[in-house]
Amino acid sequence: MVRHGDVTIDTRSLVDKVYDYLLGQIIDGEIKYGDNLKIQELAEQLCVSAMPVREALKRLQYEITESMRGLENEQDAHIRERKSIELDRQFHAEICKLTENNYINNL
Repeated sequence: MVRHGDVTIDTRSLVDKVYDYLLGQIIDGEIKYGDNLKIQELAEQLCVSAMPVREALKRLQYEITESMRGLENEQDAHIRERKSIELDRQFHAEICKLTENNYINNL
């Protein structure tokens, strides 16, 4: 956005504007998972050509895919951490058993 006196000019690209619109529709629940989005219909609705709609949809798809990967990585990290803690507990229990046995055997 560029401001000239009382006038604000939106200098974002058409793809960015379409992307923001579509993201807003998703957030507001107007577009839901599984909806069949037709590029040409969206382009006509937004009074733009198909290209910015196609590019905005590609960007949304990429960002959603990446965010899902991030969640999977977080879940994997959490699982690894839980397994590590469990292994530490098991190791600690085994060490305690060994030291108790050694202590008793050395008496």
